[in-house]
Amino acid sequence: MKSIRKIRTLAAFLFVMLIAAMLNTRDVKAEQKSSVTLKEKKQIANTSDSITVRWAAACTEAEIISFSVSYSERYDQTQTYTTAVSGLSPETTQYTIKGLQPGTLYYIRIGIEYKSKINDKVYSFGEYIEDAGTSVGSVTGLKQEKWLYFDHQLKVAWKSQYGADGYEVEARNSKGERHQLQKFTHGYSQKAIFTNIKNEMVYTVRIRSYQNGKGGKTYSSWSKPIVCFAQAPVKTLKIKYGKLIVKWKKVSGANGYRIFVSTKPGKGYKMVKEVSAGTASAKIAKFNGKKFKAGKNYYVYVQTLKKADGKVLTSSKLCNWDTKKMQCRQFK
Repeated sequence: MKSIRKIRTLAAFLFVMLIAAMLNTRDVKAEQKSSVTLKEKKQIANTSDSITVRWAAACTEAEIISFSVSYSERYDQTQTYTTAVSGLSPETTQYTIKGLQPGTLYYIRIGIEYKSKINDKVYSFGEYIEDAGTSVGSVTGLKQEKWLYFDHQLKVAWKSQYGADGYEVEARNSKGERHQLQKFTHGYSQKAIFTNIKNEMVYTVRIRSYQNGKGGKTYSSWSKPIVCFAQAPVKTLKIKYGKLIVKWKKVSGANGYRIFVSTKPGKGYKMVKEVSAGTASAKIAKFNGKKFKAGKNYYVYVQTLKKADGKVLTSSKLCNWDTKKMQCRQFK
């Protein structure tokens, strides 16, 4: 019986403690809610790498000790907050967060630490600004993704910006003439395909993003242009007097060419000659130390060279031509 009484007494004690803890938690929450609130909290300005936020605190029986500001990318699945500043004076009403990513949405947390005049205890909590964002900046990651040789199409790709409302992507030919300007009305767009592309032409492509506003569109600066080009189209292949004669169409804007030869269509290619941009033909005396045989089939492609940013860029392997039928085959 004594053990049962002890258990009952202990259970009653624990129940009372639990009720007290719950009431205390409620009191803390009520104290936080009633003592300090932010009656104003919003983004008031931004740049491509900063956000300025403003707030105004309303106090009831409380003394603010300090403010803090932290942030997290909206699409961060872990929702990890980075502290931008802490220990701001009670008189502070705004702060500029710097070093952010362009065209990105953020959650901003305004942390408040205060001392209650009712019980002389120190409390802290935070209120949030949702969907704060930096303005769009120069788009990154622009690249030539694929040259559709037989369809005369050029596909480019880039890294999208969460805060962007759309993009403009421009392609110009080697003469500086605009070939095409494509407009995208979605910030998540990441690819563009230019049509009616000439295989014997070097193109430059650039991109910019924009955001919609009350005064119209706000554009980022244009990205650094990239050069896009394909291998030179072969016109004729002949074997004469044990030599291979190759002729091709010049690629406007190219800086040179390299000729590759193999006895198999899919592998074994070796560079046999490199020529300048003004050349559109080459005579190859030997392959693998031997003269070319008239009855044997050889496979050829001409690689285009383009100088950009101090580097020599080369076209990718798209297709080859054979000496017997002059058929064009696409590489797998």
